[in-house]
Amino acid sequence: MAVTVLDANGVAVEGAIVNGSFSHVSQGQTCTTEANGTCIMGEYLSLSRSFPSTAFTVTDVIRVSSTYVPAANSDPDGDSNGTTETVRLP
Repeated sequence: MAVTVLDANGVAVEGAIVNGSFSHVSQGQTCTTEANGTCIMGEYLSLSRSFPSTAFTVTDVIRVSSTYVPAANSDPDGDSNGTTETVRLP
């Protein structure tokens, strides 16, 4: 799951630590954004095929001198609320 962090001006944020969770996984997930503001969440995660889908939720974004505002989350392709997205498993 690709996660992109942008600042209030829509500029990619490098070095932000994104924390999140998948609904069918007991442990939280973390990734750090690259220069394009994107990181891959759960890249090495193995999800059970016994579930047709799982929900991914961003729980926090951490960056020095910045404040995470969950209400400002968005989803450019419009298939989620910007905070939680359902992921269909293959």
